[in-house]
Amino acid sequence: DALRHQAECDALTRLANCTLFQNRLLDSRRHAAALAPLAALIMFDIDGFTHVNDVHRHAAGDACLREIARRLTAAFPDAAMVARIGGDEFAVLMRGGRGETLPDALKARAERATAAVAGPVIWRDLYLRVGASAGIATPASPAAWDAEQLFLAADRALYTAKRIGCGGVRMARSGLERGGLAARLARA
Repeated sequence: DALRHQAECDALTRLANCTLFQNRLLDSRRHAAALAPLAALIMFDIDGFTHVNDVHRHAAGDACLREIARRLTAAFPDAAMVARIGGDEFAVLMRGGRGETLPDALKARAERATAAVAGPVIWRDLYLRVGASAGIATPASPAAWDAEQLFLAADRALYTAKRIGCGGVRMARSGLERGGLAARLARA
């Protein structure tokens, strides 16, 4: 159990790590029964994180990541999973079956989460400022649930939000495409 926890947990944030996220979300053939109730994927990228690391060094960046993990977990207590999937990227898997997973409600929750992340992080005697942008993807229907398409759509929405401006939240557009997921996760 200890070895499994070590292999599946991000040591810094104590969230699920990228490996567990991939195993649960992206290997849909093996986990199809567990994935069916999922209703949405929300991806977050931390705005201003590079500045914190460059100016205050990695100890400050680590403090920010731990606090962001805490804030995202608090913002999504009903999530199927909150994971750190890259250096300053996080993912939230939402379960279905409740009104909180309708597109407007998901967007409102992601906006509240980005506002919570944007609060200052106190480290030593400093107030560190970071923010977050988010991308949200939902399947067309539970029967049409495709992990790779969901990931790519959320990723595309996230980077659209970042291009428009820090702190943005965007819902994925229809017309999801396949391909490039392994390379995208390898960069994360």
